[in-house]
Amino acid sequence: VNWLSELKIRGSWGKLGNQEIGNFPFATIYSTSRGVLEKVKTGNENVKWETTTQTDIGVDAAVFSDRLLFSFDYYIKKTEDILIQLPVSYTSGSAEPPFVNGASIENKGFDIAATYRGTNMGNFGYDVSVNVSAFNNKVTSLAEAKERIINVNSAQVLLRENEPLSSFFGYKTNGILQNAQDLDTYPNPDAQPGDIRFVDINNDGTINDDDRTIIGNPFPDFTYSLISNFSYKNFDLSLFFNGVQGNDIYAEVDHIINSFDARGFNSKVDLYENRWHGEGTSNRVPRVTAADPNNNRRPSDRYVEDGSFLRLKNVSLGYNLPAELIEKAGMQRARLYLNIQNLFTITNYSGLDPEIYGNENSLNEGDKAIGIDLGTYPKSRTVTLGVNLNF
Repeated sequence: VNWLSELKIRGSWGKLGNQEIGNFPFATIYSTSRGVLEKVKTGNENVKWETTTQTDIGVDAAVFSDRLLFSFDYYIKKTEDILIQLPVSYTSGSAEPPFVNGASIENKGFDIAATYRGTNMGNFGYDVSVNVSAFNNKVTSLAEAKERIINVNSAQVLLRENEPLSSFFGYKTNGILQNAQDLDTYPNPDAQPGDIRFVDINNDGTINDDDRTIIGNPFPDFTYSLISNFSYKNFDLSLFFNGVQGNDIYAEVDHIINSFDARGFNSKVDLYENRWHGEGTSNRVPRVTAADPNNNRRPSDRYVEDGSFLRLKNVSLGYNLPAELIEKAGMQRARLYLNIQNLFTITNYSGLDPEIYGNENSLNEGDKAIGIDLGTYPKSRTVTLGVNLNF
C-alpha cells in the first residue's frame, strides 16, 4: 500500500504493586512518656500492597511518506486494595490510625496523538502535533461503608461507590430569597430576604445534611495540547497551547476571602458590587451579614465554577544571523530569540488561575482534594530575550 508506510497494533497487560506507606504498617507501636505507656500508632497485621492492573490496546500508523503520524491508545486501569488511613473515633485516643486496604478505583480512557510534517514550500516549513486525552474515573469499592465524606477546609468531597473520586459534595442553590413571599415557601424560618435559597432535595420540608448531593466533578471531559513549529528563511516560530475542558473547580478561596467575619480579611470586589442589598438587586451573591442565620456559607454549588481553559503556554520567536555575517566574526552560529511563557489564558473561571494543583490538608488527604482552589498562586508570565552563540 503506497500511501501507508507503517501500521502497528499493540497490546499490553501488567500488574504493579505499591507499598509506600512507611515502615512496619502491620505493627502497633507504644511509647513511654512521663512514666505512662501510650499507644502512638495502631497497626494492621492484615495490610498488604495495593495493586494496579492495566490493560492497553493501541494502534500506530504513518501515512503519506511519514508526513502524517498517528497513535491511539485505549486503556483500562484498575487499582485495588488502595492503602488509606480510615478515621477512628476520638474516644480511642490520639494514636495514628492504621493503614487498611480500603478502596478500589477504575479508570478507563484513551489517548490520541497526531503529527503532521508539512512539506517545505520554498523557504517555508512547518509541523503540527496534537494530543487529546480523556478518561472516566469511578470508585468501585470502599471499605466499611458505601461512602466517605472528607473535609478540605470548609469544602467537602465525597468518596462513593460508582461515582468519580473526590466529587464535590454539598447543597444545590436556586437563587436568592427576594421578599417575604419567597420566605413563605422556604423551609428555614430563620432566613431573611437576601439569603440563598437552598434546594430541599428530598422534599421533607427542611434543609439539613440529607439534602447534600454531588455538585461537581473535578475531572475534565478531556485534556489537549497543540504544538506547532514554523520556519521561514532565517526565522523560526514555535507555539505550545494546552488546555482542559469540562472540569469543575471548587473556589474555596471565595469562601475564605468573602467570609465577612472577625478575621479582618479584605473581601473580593464582587462581594461589594454584586451583593444583594434590596429586592431585585442580585440573584447570585447573598446579602452581607456576620450573623448568617441561613448559613449561606455552607458548602454549595455557589462555589463551583467551570474550570475549562485554553492557555498559550509557550511562544518562541528566533532569528538566525546569516552565515556570511557570523563567519566574519569567527562564529559558527548566532541566534537571537524571544521567549514568552504563559502569554494568555482563555477561561471563564473567576479565580487567579484555573490550573489547580494538588492541595494538602491537616489529614494529609490532599491527593483526594482534587480541583479545590485554596488560593493557588497563579502562573507567572515570563519574557526572555537572549542570544545563542556557537564558536
